[in-house]
Amino acid sequence: WQCDFTTVPLSDWIPRQGAPTVRQALEKLTEEVNGFIGRRYSEAYEEAQLAVRMVDWLVASGGCDSIRPSKSAAILGSEGLWKATERRLLKAWGEILGDET
Repeated sequence: WQCDFTTVPLSDWIPRQGAPTVRQALEKLTEEVNGFIGRRYSEAYEEAQLAVRMVDWLVASGGCDSIRPSKSAAILGSEGLWKATERRLLKAWGEILGDET
């Protein structure tokens, strides 16, 4: 993992600096680094929230069986099944996912 978005960013960032003391790690913290850390953790948290909401939607719309590994492998292994699933996902989530998908 590049970061643990489930915790306060600095409490995750400090040990990753490899400095012998917290003070020495904090000496590396500039405004630029702090801004980068905040953006990175915010984006990671947003992606995780979206993933959780998508899994909730998949289970609500197709039941738990729809996300079992064998079912997922079949969908990912078949272009036709994947296209159908992709259309379903884009219909429900396209506005949030944007044109990049």
